[in-house]
Amino acid sequence: MAVRSPGSGVAVVGYYVGRNFGPDGQVRIFWIAGHLVNRTKEGTALITVAWDGSIYRTTSNYAYKPPEGAEFSPMDIMCEALGMCIAVSLVRLLEQDEITGEALRVEVEPFKAQAGSPRVEKFRVQVELPFYLEEPYKERLLTQASRICTIGNTIKRGAEIEYEIKA
Repeated sequence: MAVRSPGSGVAVVGYYVGRNFGPDGQVRIFWIAGHLVNRTKEGTALITVAWDGSIYRTTSNYAYKPPEGAEFSPMDIMCEALGMCIAVSLVRLLEQDEITGEALRVEVEPFKAQAGSPRVEKFRVQVELPFYLEEPYKERLLTQASRICTIGNTIKRGAEIEYEIKA
């Protein structure tokens, strides 16, 4: 099955990865298994969680190279957890309002701290909801989803981590 991005001429067959380069030579879009992943600049990580009404699909632009033998980097996994949590929360809220089977998309972009300990200092979460929903409703949905998302709440408030060696 081939998937073509609108107006780009980039086609994806199976799991082939197609790329489109901007005038400055930087990757502008990324197709993985038929899913579009945007990159704003080289090296910027972006995880996308898409709900098609029946199944969740997650893609990464692989800006952070996974360690040998791993499929995903730790950064991918952390961003995927946040994106999936928001997506699941949105789907549940829509279902409560008897809106089911609708597609939505969540993109998570991490921003690493420039100084101090290696950490992420900010996440940008962007959500695409069905076009016909009114803006105030979309805003209310996103606010509610951000309040009930366990992963987001944990990241915002922090959690104590206990490290120990298991005997």
